[in-house]
Amino acid sequence: MPSSIDFVQFVPQSAGSRALFGRVSFLPSPPVDAPPTISNITPTPGTPISQTQVINFEVTSPVSRTFTSIIVLAAYPSNGIYEVLHDGVRFSNNYTGTRTVISGGYSYNNVLRIGGWPSTLNLTINAVDSVGQENS
Repeated sequence: MPSSIDFVQFVPQSAGSRALFGRVSFLPSPPVDAPPTISNITPTPGTPISQTQVINFEVTSPVSRTFTSIIVLAAYPSNGIYEVLHDGVRFSNNYTGTRTVISGGYSYNNVLRIGGWPSTLNLTINAVDSVGQENS
């Protein structure tokens, strides 16, 4: 929302008795185009993993914005299984792991499905920052 400052400029009496009124508006700078980033994913995406291989990744804001939402979804298309792995607050009942605060975001470590990964895993990480930018 623009903010403004009203100003009144008085002209010296020798130039006549008049006043100049005006308004100067200041528009806020547009947000820096720096959506959240998903990084330091291990193992490398596309690499075969064992049934008990843990997964690690980080979700950060390059400009240290807060997050309004971070949702992690797990899909096993060949089994028809689609689950919420982490809802932004806690791991779902089928998953274990840790989420810790790091500079600019969160680190998810030792993420594993209880009982192991049932088949090929498609992981979707959707992060939305305080100005609505997202990376998924």
